[in-house]
Amino acid sequence: MGRTPPHTTTLVDAGWRHCFDCRQGTGLRLRMKVEEYCRHDALGLADLVRRGEVGASEVCDAAIARIEALNPTLNAVIARRFDQARAEARRVAPGPERPFAGVPVLLKGLVQSHRDLPWAEGSRFLADQRADAMSELASRMEAAGAIVLGKTNVPEFGLMAATEPELFGPTRNPWDLTRSTGGSSGGSAAAVASGMVPIAHGGDGGGSLRIPASCCGVFGLKPSRGRNPPGPPPYHGLCGLLLVEHVLTRSVRDSAAMLDVTSRTMVETLLQSPAPDCGFLAALDRPPRKLRCAVLDAPLFNATVDPACRAGVQAAARLLGDLGHVVEPVATLPVDVDALREAFMVLYLADAAHVIDAFAERLGRRPRTHEMEPVTWVLRCLGREIGGTGLVAAMARVQEAQWAMARFHDTHDVLVSPVLAAPPPRLGSSYVSGLERALIRLFHRVLMPPLTSMIRRRTWREAYEWVGYTQLANITGAPAMSVPLHWTPAGLPVGINMSAGFGNEALLFRLAAQLEEAAPWSHRRPPAA
Repeated sequence: MGRTPPHTTTLVDAGWRHCFDCRQGTGLRLRMKVEEYCRHDALGLADLVRRGEVGASEVCDAAIARIEALNPTLNAVIARRFDQARAEARRVAPGPERPFAGVPVLLKGLVQSHRDLPWAEGSRFLADQRADAMSELASRMEAAGAIVLGKTNVPEFGLMAATEPELFGPTRNPWDLTRSTGGSSGGSAAAVASGMVPIAHGGDGGGSLRIPASCCGVFGLKPSRGRNPPGPPPYHGLCGLLLVEHVLTRSVRDSAAMLDVTSRTMVETLLQSPAPDCGFLAALDRPPRKLRCAVLDAPLFNATVDPACRAGVQAAARLLGDLGHVVEPVATLPVDVDALREAFMVLYLADAAHVIDAFAERLGRRPRTHEMEPVTWVLRCLGREIGGTGLVAAMARVQEAQWAMARFHDTHDVLVSPVLAAPPPRLGSSYVSGLERALIRLFHRVLMPPLTSMIRRRTWREAYEWVGYTQLANITGAPAMSVPLHWTPAGLPVGINMSAGFGNEALLFRLAAQLEEAAPWSHRRPPAA
């Protein structure tokens, strides 16, 4: 099952509490303590179930107890299916084709659908909607033995890098309850960091796996474009150009093993990655070769870099050098940053408008003003204004950047940078002022054209002040990961962004496993946990 991550409790010292249920005549039964549950990664829990050291029902109950204890504070889980999960846990049958048998997981409340859970996408407009079928990725996770407990909190339609939807309220960072978890997979990151579950689904269309992974001190890998199946309609087509689905984990091996079971080819997928040479989990059995690492701690899409984030990158560079890799500082990358910044926003906004309009068509009506957050109204209007010529030009920029970064990776195996330009911000940040929100609500039909023009440039600037590194990998389709290697003096996590050439997830997994062993993070627990 691959290497065991540092500080993971072994079977010998796990420590179980035994009880005898005379009424049911079941004999010796094993009940897992919540504190013991939190010490294992997903593969560790599956191994315990497979060996008969503990029952899947006990693992499920421990996860539910953890959610019930912490969620009132963190607000990470917004939909539950506990009764169904308990029933599934009683029927768990471990086997080689089910590496996650009995492992509790959570789905992000965006993109992926589950027959037992709402499909709200963080919006009042869809608050009463439920999926009529399972999405392919969720089905593959369940086929591997994972037990879905519920869905996690997200910003409305995943459009913000902070998980603070009006519908469900903000998710709080377990490292500091006054701070953001990032977004859009903020609920999933908080759930994994706090020990609710060892693994939770997320998606990354501009950093939405890596941003919350950095904010919450967990591991998050964005696979190559087309590696995993996309979401169901309306998340097909152009969405797959930027968006890739995967998971957030505490251990590297959990992420690798999950990618093994979810990344099988689909004929109907528009975009696909090349098949790997070996399994991603199996790749961890051998260390990486000597890598050529380019280190960028200068701004990219952003204007400035916080000293804490720069210190994290410099510490990571020293660690890479100590491990025998070649480290080369780079001041710039071979791409037109200004053109790419604009191209990314064109694709992001066009996708947003398409998804919202597709849901409106599905419901047979337009959203009402009170059913959608003001900033979402603005972004939707901006997206609907994008013409075909602008969209094609943006896609041409994407292709140019993909070629340029492919040549860059011919001479540099890994690009290292901060994930974020600053540590997790405080809750309550907004790209639209209170006055602007009120104007949009009251006079959106009359004032939207001048409002969107006024807000547009400021929104772009403010968005990139904090999030300015992650979008490049979405544009080029390259795999990238946030590795939790640094903490500020105040105890806030700072993730390090590492990307490789297209299709090279195995290289990143090997490097991450080496870093995990050299500078372990799984023993760190946030105060709220």
